[in-house]
Amino acid sequence: MACCRRSLTTSFSRLTSRLRPSCAHILRDDRETTEPTNPPPLPHFPSRYYSSDLVPSVSSYVGWRIPGFSHPLGLDSCLLRSYSSAPFPGEVAAAAADSFLPVAALQHLIDAVHSFMGLNWWASIALTTVLIRMLIVPLLLSQMKSTAKLSMIAPEMEQIRKQMNTMDPKTSQEGQKRMKEFFEKHGVTPFTLLRGLFIQGPAFMSFFFAISNMVEKVPSFKGGGTLWFTDLTTPDPLYILPILTALSFLATVELNMQVGMEGNLMGKNMKNFFRVLAVLTVPFTARFPKVFN
Repeated sequence: MACCRRSLTTSFSRLTSRLRPSCAHILRDDRETTEPTNPPPLPHFPSRYYSSDLVPSVSSYVGWRIPGFSHPLGLDSCLLRSYSSAPFPGEVAAAAADSFLPVAALQHLIDAVHSFMGLNWWASIALTTVLIRMLIVPLLLSQMKSTAKLSMIAPEMEQIRKQMNTMDPKTSQEGQKRMKEFFEKHGVTPFTLLRGLFIQGPAFMSFFFAISNMVEKVPSFKGGGTLWFTDLTTPDPLYILPILTALSFLATVELNMQVGMEGNLMGKNMKNFFRVLAVLTVPFTARFPKVFN
């Protein structure tokens, strides 16, 4: 009996020693206390351009799906359209950095209308054009009144001009003096007909250079249009916009130069010149980006 008991004890001891290494992680001593360890922090990858707290990712919205529907929630097209037309911070500032002061001022004005009004680029440019025209309307009205006054005094001016064309130097000097006094009396000058060009010319050139610079340096212009002219940086293949531009220019010429042209040969010649220029506007602007039309 003693031998059997010793044999069983030895066998149990060997079995215990074999099981202990493999089950040590299960059969731990409950009396052992270990300090809790914090999990390692997640890796942080900083954004190259924007903070994730300020600009949420588009993918976090466009991926939402409703059970039972095969398409996303419908936010993908709206958000992507808004993101495509919205300028990145500094786009317009970078374009205006190397521009002259009037050109840079117009670029910032267009950007302000685009940002505060929430309009697309084409609508922002159109609204800015209307604002500029409203500012110069008083000057144009003054020019039209002066043109009408110049037409009314044209017969008297013709008499003085004939006196100036005489061969007598004394009579010619008297005619020049009389013409100067005549202009001062009626508040007009020989350059009254060109006042509108002097007013609108600098504004037009500033607008042209401002838009040209933004076409090259503002990528969001590619999605800033509507209807058939979504991309504002390419020409209009249908030639609709150049034709509309020519018609609007012709209407402006007919309306602005309608009063005060009776009996004024110089005014009639200028009107015919601008009519021809309106027709030439179509081939001239056909290769321009759509934003210019």
